Amino acid sequence: MRWFVLVALAGALSACDTEVVLGLVHQLAADAGDVDGGRTAFGSQDAGTPDLVLVNAGGWLLEAGTDYVVDVTVTNPGLAAALDTSVDLGWPMETTFVSSAGCVANPPTARCAIGVLSPQASRRVTTTLNLGAAPHWLEISARAFSTSLDQNPADNYLVLPVALTPTGTVPVALSGERSFSVQSCFDPTITSFSRCVVGRIQTGQVLLHADGGVEDATGVFGFWSQSTHHRNVAWRYVNRDGTRGASFVGGSVSATCFEGVFDDSSGAVTSGAWRGCLN
Repeated sequence: MRWFVLVALAGALSACDTEVVLGLVHQLAADAGDVDGGRTAFGSQDAGTPDLVLVNAGGWLLEAGTDYVVDVTVTNPGLAAALDTSVDLGWPMETTFVSSAGCVANPPTARCAIGVLSPQASRRVTTTLNLGAAPHWLEISARAFSTSLDQNPADNYLVLPVALTPTGTVPVALSGERSFSVQSCFDPTITSFSRCVVGRIQTGQVLLHADGGVEDATGVFGFWSQSTHHRNVAWRYVNRDGTRGASFVGGSVSATCFEGVFDDSSGAVTSGAWRGCLN
């Protein structure tokens, strides 16, 4: 809002910017429509601004070859409506689009039009994808847009890491603190540890924490999980600068061991195969 008040020079209000014109004070806009969340220096409040926030409600672990539901919610906790709101989803080229509710797909993307999102309102966006039959990690993106100025655009974007695991043979519940002895075979031409050539194997220890954290013997941390059927496991290390590290997916091959593949920290799919057994 833009407004002005003409007052005598003696009545100038120091709380607002002033401009002397012909012996009068041109009192500039008390709030001036500034994007300040509705706070005023003098006079009425402005309308505030919207603030789109994206939250992922979907999981990140599933067996390769099964459908995955991208499930994000966009919320406006701001003080004004967000106009022409939409959410864009993106996925890897090898992914197959299955269906979407209220979204227009143009693979490998989809745009979900929401329109006006009132203050404190939320909208859920879901899209079903088939992520392929090859076990590996991949990333799906979600970004919220609006023609209105956003208070904090940094929270309008999400990268959803998803782990596709092999199908395990028996349930192996990894509850509490558990540790693995892991043999990693660096060879991008193989997807099975049985094909590992002697001389390419590196051995290490991996500790799975009960709270979902993981660390190796060198002190690199990350996160891990397994499905409720307990036939698979996946973990990803996170580098100290916040970037992704090596990422592992596996399925059970016995009551104590898992096997699978891993991606290196550059994101290259299937840098080799691994085998890990509980200590």
